[in-house]
Amino acid sequence: MFHGPDWPARPSGLHVLYLVAAVALFAAVALLRHGIRPARLAAAVTAAAVAVPAGAAATAAAPGGEEMNPPLARGMKFTARLVPARVRDRYLGPDSRRCEKRGAVTYCAFPRYVSWIPLWASAVEPVVEALPPAARGRLPVVRQYSDSWWMADDHDDRSIGTFMVWGRAGAADAHRGALASALVGRLVRLRATGDDPLAVAAALALLMISAVAAGAALGWGTALTLLRMTAVLLGAAAAFTVSDAMDADTGATPVPRRARQGLRRALGALGAGLTWAAACTIAVARLRAGDELRAPGMAVEAAVCVAVGLLSASVAARLHPGRVAGLAGTGGLLAAVSVSLVARGPYWPWPYPQEDGWEEVRHGWLAALVVVVALLGPACGDLRSRIRRPVRRGRCGRGRPAPRW
Repeated sequence: MFHGPDWPARPSGLHVLYLVAAVALFAAVALLRHGIRPARLAAAVTAAAVAVPAGAAATAAAPGGEEMNPPLARGMKFTARLVPARVRDRYLGPDSRRCEKRGAVTYCAFPRYVSWIPLWASAVEPVVEALPPAARGRLPVVRQYSDSWWMADDHDDRSIGTFMVWGRAGAADAHRGALASALVGRLVRLRATGDDPLAVAAALALLMISAVAAGAALGWGTALTLLRMTAVLLGAAAAFTVSDAMDADTGATPVPRRARQGLRRALGALGAGLTWAAACTIAVARLRAGDELRAPGMAVEAAVCVAVGLLSASVAARLHPGRVAGLAGTGGLLAAVSVSLVARGPYWPWPYPQEDGWEEVRHGWLAALVVVVALLGPACGDLRSRIRRPVRRGRCGRGRPAPRW
């Protein structure tokens, strides 16, 4: 059974009793398949009668969803006063953390996690070193949050969060990258307004590929992950380039919509492509000796991500012109990426270059790129349909032509 790091300990005796009863229940059910006997049936019923209440009692002590859902279901703001006192004192109180300053950054951790501060510092310090000295006096505090009760804690622009899991299942690089990205996002204040989402995404992508593990060589796995994240980020930002203020005008326009939208897509794709190429160049330059990246195949992946973002936004722009189309394009791209990540099989679209099937999947990406680019053409069409009005032909009255309706 799942047990969160911030949950109280379950009763060990009840947990063992539940496990023993569950094993006996499954064994009795397996025997019942070979024939129903009174002893087997009695054993199954007895095991079930013990396993169900023991499991319920062992799970009852775990907080989380059952204590957090009621206030959320009633539409209440989840605050510290709604959580049990033992949780408030341990994870939300003013004395719940121990703070330590390393360099220009302050780290605040729960007492049992103070030894993790050097791990967090290893992710944050390369980003800090890449900043100009004048910007190092406004750095946010790295603050540890509870996994189950973080919504009831205080959040502001002066801190970034890290949680109670680090490096589990070989995910140390991913956790370092997430913490460094959170700091980068807070420093550049990602509030893309006007026509600059692609510019902000480009700056973030280049800063991320340069600052993660700065001063050390990148492994090919980390570089591959960062470049794929960059491709999705640039595709989502490029979707906002299709927003055209003239789409809402039903009158005559000096330039056909197909030409305007084609130019917007081309400029968005060009900006995203140049940014990804620069990020790939930086990643290749930082690779460990002996490692390599298959840049051509990864470039096709990035091109598909950008094209899908543009296509989703283009379809949405035909229904709802404006910046809503950019949001829809971002949502369409993220939905497609999410579905592809959970899919499994011999042709999973995100393999590593060393895995079998890499070449076959590359051909699939090429085919997808051709299809998506072909669909971009019809999505650029004019929004105004051509209506042919019926015409009455003939003469009426004193030989005058009939009016045309």
